[in-house]
Amino acid sequence: MRVNVSGDCLEWCVDTRAQRSIMPEKLFKPNYATLQESDISLVGAGEQTLDTVGYLEMKLVADSKYILEKVYLIKGGHKLLLGSPGIRSFGLIDAIPCTYSICAVHTKDEAPLKNTVDTVK
Repeated sequence: MRVNVSGDCLEWCVDTRAQRSIMPEKLFKPNYATLQESDISLVGAGEQTLDTVGYLEMKLVADSKYILEKVYLIKGGHKLLLGSPGIRSFGLIDAIPCTYSICAVHTKDEAPLKNTVDTVK
């Protein structure tokens, strides 16, 4: 899937089994977002621990929609992976079997939160 990040068109692999989106460190550019200290440890295929550098709150644009996605920067690796939260946010897949989703519950006095997907103007 082609996704625009700060003017760069990048090819992302849609990975429905990935619980997080990741970017190899070698593809990172400082203008993408501010690198923040990692808040979790990541494990890849085969239960191999990933060397996580940190994370980025990135604006990803595709098909005239944008989302704000937490993307983890890892050492090594060679592919950009769009994980299930980003896949759902873009509306590519409504439900992914064997994964959990969170539905907001509102009282009659509360307004629902705005959807995270917006149209690019």
